[in-house]
Amino acid sequence: MAIERLLQSPLGNLLMRPWFDRVGVPVVTRVYFPLSNIWAIASRAEGSLGRFYELLGARPKMPGLEAALTRTANLGRAYRTAATHWEKSFFAEKAPDNRTLAEAERRRVRAAQSWMSARMLFLPGLAAWPSVQWEVPSPGDLLARHGPRLKGGLAAYPAPTKLEPEQSHAYSEAGVRTYWLRYPSPVMGDTAWARVSEPADREPAGTVLFLHGIGMETEMWRRTAQLVNVMQSRGFRTIAPEGPWHGRRRMPGRSGGGPVIGRGPEGFLMFMQAMIAETGALIGWARGLDDGPVGLSGTSLGALTAQKLVDAARHWPAEYCPDALCLLSTTGDLLGVLNAGSMSRDLGVDEQFQQAGWDDDALKTWLPLLEPEAPCMAPDKIVLVLGMVDDLTPYPGGKDLAKRWGVPEENVFDSEHGHFSASLNVLRDPRPLDRFAALLKG
Repeated sequence: MAIERLLQSPLGNLLMRPWFDRVGVPVVTRVYFPLSNIWAIASRAEGSLGRFYELLGARPKMPGLEAALTRTANLGRAYRTAATHWEKSFFAEKAPDNRTLAEAERRRVRAAQSWMSARMLFLPGLAAWPSVQWEVPSPGDLLARHGPRLKGGLAAYPAPTKLEPEQSHAYSEAGVRTYWLRYPSPVMGDTAWARVSEPADREPAGTVLFLHGIGMETEMWRRTAQLVNVMQSRGFRTIAPEGPWHGRRRMPGRSGGGPVIGRGPEGFLMFMQAMIAETGALIGWARGLDDGPVGLSGTSLGALTAQKLVDAARHWPAEYCPDALCLLSTTGDLLGVLNAGSMSRDLGVDEQFQQAGWDDDALKTWLPLLEPEAPCMAPDKIVLVLGMVDDLTPYPGGKDLAKRWGVPEENVFDSEHGHFSASLNVLRDPRPLDRFAALLKG
């Protein structure tokens, strides 16, 4: 892929430096988030200026706003048409030929890319667009909805139920066989999705599940740098679930991942509850495919979720505990993420929490549901990738997690990178994933 080749080129040496993150975090919080938020509102408005103002709750002026709304609506309809065709093809009673399926996938992703790229149409009004739609509940409201889970054990994260997903037809391209799973989310109640890719010409060396970060919607973009490609090239089957409130699971009028932040502590609690239940079930499903090992990896929010999953799995049947774990850009200090993380500061999280009645003591009540205690596997089966200048999931919390869990030094990869570049750098220097692969192969 073009991005991966760029990172592996000499120019990648310049890009993968701390300055990348010092620029990247503000770009994400002050440009990408507000453009994503307004794009989601515009998409729901379906071309109507009045409806757009109603959903936004304001009447800002922007040159070409009506044209941007019309264009966004047209691209959204084009995507839905392509997605409907894709679904009818991949889940048809009789499998279409390989070429038909490959073209349906290319058509879907092209349409998704065009629709998602419509964010740029709203750039002239950037200063007027809010980054997040805030819906932070009070501590009392959250206690009423999630209080019983504070008892811990299975009350916090029940053991997964057996997963019997509907499996799409598969197509092969460039030596990789790809198909999709769809299944009802046991927590959200919507349709959950996962992409499965495996070697087309040999038995997989095992299976690895990858959990994405917040706002990462690889099913909707044509060219993204993906860590799954590294594990695929080493002969593994990969499963990439689509997280709650992202991609095809996005709430109408909300950006991908927006509710995780916008709903405050409840957003994180609900995301983790749903993602842990779904991922645990996928681990059990993968066990039934062959006798190979099953690994779990995650980046950023995906890593925070994966580390809580292996904690919860101590209370589950053994088959739901992965054989090895790889965490990229993570921390064991969730309070530090909310209070001191650079993204939280840029988005004004602290101010929104205070307005809803939250303080550190109230937040600490919920940390047992968010922060991990101990893993279900041996510490020498865990790999950590930490950026020494990561101020989004602060580095000291990652080092403390490694120490508390007893992760061997040779499995902890510290680098002079920030939050984003630490993960991307693995595409240039795959030693952490090579170590992860070796642990899986045993």
